[in-house]
Amino acid sequence: MPVKFRPEALALGSVMMALSGLPCGWLMAAQRPDGLSLASGDKKPFLVIMVDTKQSVFTTTTETVSSWIFPSTTNCYTMQDWIGVNFGGRVGILPCNDTCDTADDGVVKVAVDSTDPTVEVPGALESICKTALLKAAPYIDFSRYDKAKTRKIRPDQLGIVFLFANPDLLGGATSFGFYEIPEPRLNGVQIDGFEFVSAAPSRDNIGAIIHEWIHLCGESDFYACDQTRYGVNNLHLGYIWKGDLKGRNGPSNLMPLSMENFGIVKPEVVSRPGEYELRARSTGKYNYLKIPTADLDEYFLLENRQFDGFDDCIANDVSVPGIAIYHVDRKQQRKDNFNNDDRNHRLVTIEAANEATCGYNEYNMTNGFDSADHNVLWHQDLVFGPATVPGTSLYSGKASGISITVTSRNGSVMKVRVGLEKQRARPL
Repeated sequence: MPVKFRPEALALGSVMMALSGLPCGWLMAAQRPDGLSLASGDKKPFLVIMVDTKQSVFTTTTETVSSWIFPSTTNCYTMQDWIGVNFGGRVGILPCNDTCDTADDGVVKVAVDSTDPTVEVPGALESICKTALLKAAPYIDFSRYDKAKTRKIRPDQLGIVFLFANPDLLGGATSFGFYEIPEPRLNGVQIDGFEFVSAAPSRDNIGAIIHEWIHLCGESDFYACDQTRYGVNNLHLGYIWKGDLKGRNGPSNLMPLSMENFGIVKPEVVSRPGEYELRARSTGKYNYLKIPTADLDEYFLLENRQFDGFDDCIANDVSVPGIAIYHVDRKQQRKDNFNNDDRNHRLVTIEAANEATCGYNEYNMTNGFDSADHNVLWHQDLVFGPATVPGTSLYSGKASGISITVTSRNGSVMKVRVGLEKQRARPL
């Protein structure tokens, strides 16, 4: 069976690559696991396999990589910490048991007699990862993770990420997702899903590893694959990507749409007009609002986004923190990986507060941010309603009957007043 992959580009510093720059026919939709596989109380086993090739060799140790991911005495900003913050401590990861270098630290390093993998050679990615799996097999008893006794290990039983040292794979792309790899069988079980990351050791690209772990749990990408450069995935507002946690320059926290998708942090559904409180993640009592419309598939999500904790990196691209407003239309959701490819009608877009000033939504641009002020979040006394730009109309053009006013100054706890026309209000 041929490998199915999801190419992705990683934004670093001011250099922001977009998949929309690649030929449209080149993109292949990833085959996701069926459904989202996180549940409250989950402690997911996780394995990182570092792969040295004839071209690229890691100088980073397995111990260092493990310290990026699992609780560590040398690093207090780990992947585990990020998961704890974003999922309210309800889920976590555990290091896979292994006997390589530091035992049971969840990281195995192997060397393969191959050049760096590339998608330009058919089967090359599949081949090198199979070889690396075989090299890692002596250090791991894979059969212990076959809890269901199906002789198959799915990503929800053991998340596997391959880490390669070459940062220039495919002209700068950094990761690829794989599912349904039927061979090889290791300790009598089939590995049925893993992720592939190419990341230079100097970058400490924990953001890429977290991003791929989220995919292993079943979440899609939300890239704007429509010849725009951005979309909800950029400006670090709610979609994890770049950076090293130790330097606190990324990745940002997960957006509320994914929180809703996983169902671990559930929205506060607004069914009555009134004033509502929004608490940032730094309060330890994070919440977000869901405002339904007459169309059950179309609604708005609101959250309080501050420049603290893992959202320090947002300050690199946004001038002032505040309320983030997302417009969601589930009718645009498809089974393939890319659901956000219509700039005029996305599955999810950020309603930018400066659209009236700029004359466009920064997230739907095609040529950069040169004339934008990046004041995209909503602040005290700003109104998002039927007569504003942007406004609360549905994609069909019909009025939603919704108005939202920020009633408090910027801070970790903010209030918004929600107005609902009675004939429009429709609780879920």
